[in-house]
Amino acid sequence: MTELFSEYWPILKEVRSLAENFGKYKPTTIREVLTSWADRRPVEAPLSVMEDLFVSIGPLKETLNLILRYLRDRDWRGAIVRVVGEYGSGKTQLGRVLLRSIRKEREAEPRFISIDPLTDVRHALVEGMSINAPVVLVVDEVDQLLRDLERGKRGKLEDLADMIRLITEGSYSSPAKGSVILLLSKRAQETLMSDRSLANRLLERSRMFRLSMSDEEREKAGLEAAKKILALWMIYSKNHAYLLERIFPALYPLMERVAKDLALTREIGGIVKNLVDLSEEVLANVREDATIPSKVEEGVVVESLLREFLSKEMRNFPFRVRLGEEKLDYIAIFSEERLAVNGAISDGQFLIWTYDPPSGRRGDRLVERIGVEFKFGEYWMSSRDQILRLLESHPLLLFSITDTDPEELSEVEVEIRRGGRPFAVLPVNPSLMRVTHLLKREAALTFIKERGNFEIDLPEVLSQLMIPSTVSQSVEEAGIDRDTLLRKASSAILSSLIRELKRVKTYKRIPTLSNVIVASVDSVFKGARVEAPSMSPGTVNMVIRILVREGIGRISDTGKSLVLNKEARFVLEEVGRDEERRRNVELVIYDVLSKGMVKEALS
Repeated sequence: MTELFSEYWPILKEVRSLAENFGKYKPTTIREVLTSWADRRPVEAPLSVMEDLFVSIGPLKETLNLILRYLRDRDWRGAIVRVVGEYGSGKTQLGRVLLRSIRKEREAEPRFISIDPLTDVRHALVEGMSINAPVVLVVDEVDQLLRDLERGKRGKLEDLADMIRLITEGSYSSPAKGSVILLLSKRAQETLMSDRSLANRLLERSRMFRLSMSDEEREKAGLEAAKKILALWMIYSKNHAYLLERIFPALYPLMERVAKDLALTREIGGIVKNLVDLSEEVLANVREDATIPSKVEEGVVVESLLREFLSKEMRNFPFRVRLGEEKLDYIAIFSEERLAVNGAISDGQFLIWTYDPPSGRRGDRLVERIGVEFKFGEYWMSSRDQILRLLESHPLLLFSITDTDPEELSEVEVEIRRGGRPFAVLPVNPSLMRVTHLLKREAALTFIKERGNFEIDLPEVLSQLMIPSTVSQSVEEAGIDRDTLLRKASSAILSSLIRELKRVKTYKRIPTLSNVIVASVDSVFKGARVEAPSMSPGTVNMVIRILVREGIGRISDTGKSLVLNKEARFVLEEVGRDEERRRNVELVIYDVLSKGMVKEALS
């Protein structure tokens, strides 16, 4: 405990200083700000308060001033402004601040209009136009009308385009009545630009302003948000201040980790919401007698928590193994019974049974026993004797509770997998488990389930581990040929690459991806009990190039890494979800494998 408090003492002092500064605000103001962030609603507060409490306020204020200057230069009439940003980037908040800022200028009458599918667009835009002052309309949620356009229903968007043109251009007998500010997502802008008629009337004479941050900027803003949120809770009540002082070395590292992870895929609004929800959940469920475990105790505490979690919350769950066109359903049942092999003993096991999804019933065939190991720290990465002995008889899932670089963890995993060994590592965040230990028992297991992502990760990793058994079952039932094995291998490669790249923060080393590809082929051919074909570096490289062609990253300038940005991660998720797109990628991988193998695996 002393080590942790010493490590995070400078950050705690920084948060205390922020809390002292926030002491000028009433608890009701603080509660409103935190609730608005959690609900992803714009905060209705003066700009001076927002400048103090908000993170990354600089870009928002700069955009605000640029838009106001642009409108002033045109005397508030005849302008179309579009503010483009993803969900959570702060578009609606900017719109609300613009509303108050324009009203304060007393030269134009601003109105905020939030559109939904039931909105009478013409009536909403025309209402209040009889006043003499120029009108500035701030129009939000245009995205709500995109579904109509996809269905061929253009009416509301046509009305929007007509009314905006009338307001900003006027007519033969009537001058322009004002200006319009459109708050648009990137998708809405692209959809409108793709429609020639709507683009002409809405976008081509508009001025665009972007609300966006790079991955690095989002991460920096997320870390700033974590500190400010904790400072707000400290000043909100004495009880919260007392609790946070006690648990700070456990809670802050978890919030820091969450902020960094979310910065890869979420805009700042989503990051802030998650951090508020996380901190509030912890503060509501901390045990009165909670203490942070020492380094010596932590391994035993974590293993006990994970074992209890698997026994109660993830005791049984269905999952599917998909290899090419073949889909086999199983149900995993966790047992604390240990597997003993050649002097090595596992910490538990998953019993894998056949499963019938329509009836929700377990089948009558026990297909596989998968050993379970809990490892706290990094020692297992070099001391592998027990792991290798267990792998002689059973697939093995290892829960690794460590802050080790994911790249290093992946390299060790794929190294052990070489030769077809069914082995997988499931990383567990130590700070997650440290916080869980502080919570009331009834809330602790739910916290792991919701925050640990196990409901997604466990089915995925067990699907990978079951590949040899599934192939073996296919061989027994219908026989197998080289072509079929290559199709299954293509599916296994893509599944493994998707799982591997989901762990990525910014890049993945090409040699690691190459080893993943080879290990995936090995696992399929081992299930068929035949020698895996050798793969030339050129063939492996072509498989990686398929990812690049699909938009899943780019090759770095040095050629040594696959670099992923936010857009690449979205494509990765889409390929994982979309069965048809996934199948198409698998077919391309199969084509590369079937043409590029150097040695025949089967006669």
